[in-house]
Amino acid sequence: MPLADPVSKHSPTARKLLRFTLLCGFILTGIFTIDHYLFAEKNFTRLFGERTAEGQIFDKVKRGLAFAKHGDALFFGSSYIRYGITAPPFRDRNLIAYNFGLTGGGPVTAYYALKSIAPVLAVRQEKPILVLELVSATMRKAQKGGTFAEFPPFTALVRERLDMIVELPLLYRLFESYGIGSRFLSGVAVPSSLYRRYGRQIHKFGHLRGYFWGMESAAGFVGLYEYTGMAKPKKSRLARPFAISQLQQEKLEFAKKFIRLANRIGCPVAIISSPLFDTLSENWDAFDYVAKHLKEEFPNLEFVRQSSYQLTVADFTDDGAAHLNIIGADKFTDAIIREL
Repeated sequence: MPLADPVSKHSPTARKLLRFTLLCGFILTGIFTIDHYLFAEKNFTRLFGERTAEGQIFDKVKRGLAFAKHGDALFFGSSYIRYGITAPPFRDRNLIAYNFGLTGGGPVTAYYALKSIAPVLAVRQEKPILVLELVSATMRKAQKGGTFAEFPPFTALVRERLDMIVELPLLYRLFESYGIGSRFLSGVAVPSSLYRRYGRQIHKFGHLRGYFWGMESAAGFVGLYEYTGMAKPKKSRLARPFAISQLQQEKLEFAKKFIRLANRIGCPVAIISSPLFDTLSENWDAFDYVAKHLKEEFPNLEFVRQSSYQLTVADFTDDGAAHLNIIGADKFTDAIIREL
């Protein structure tokens, strides 16, 4: 008499295995459905905080798509661009500019911001100039105990798993340098898991309150009205020289990706040094190295250094990060227009 097959479709073991498989499938379907609802369809922000950094960046991408159709110059970079590039100097010259500067932004988020509007730029007959800011704070290697400032804008801009997977090795090395490599990998698998950093705030308030980092104009500019009130920079505000050895190679690679994408869609690129209070004395040693390094691959690049801006202490705020005030922003923008 033949023995019964222990895993035949009628055996108890097979039925248990089937139930377990169905349960796992149900759980995974539920997880990915919720993930798609929260992240891909942007319902997390609609439910909890349209006025958060993410909500503002969603809106900035929408406006960026509109300005990409007609703009003469598009600016990418950190909050020093966001607070520093203003519209009136362009308007006075019958030019249109868009400020895609992001608080916490850098070469990584600049690349993905450009990627979000690249299809529009690609079909234009007359191409705008793309201006990429390089700032020591976002190009420097991770410091002990430092945080990855580009993480919040990154999660707002990169909405497809495929975009993360395509750059997986490069992105993982970058995130891991800040000690959050595992968080990035979990975000690749389930992107909405990146929202767990808001858990306590949502549990306490039920939503994410308030406008984040100021109201923007339609052209992406945020004006600051404060003054430093200082006759000269305090020693504590002058940064130590940023040596070449401190340069984060992964961020430099994303700057190259930005330029390569611009070249593919036919847009000229200019690289500018950030208008930093700390660098009034031209102490960013690595800028010349970066410029020379990029020139080897991209000989048509234009470069503008801090010394071209002719800024003074009175052009900066005392807001903790020493951004430009509205007078300094006009001077900075005028200088960039003259140089380019």
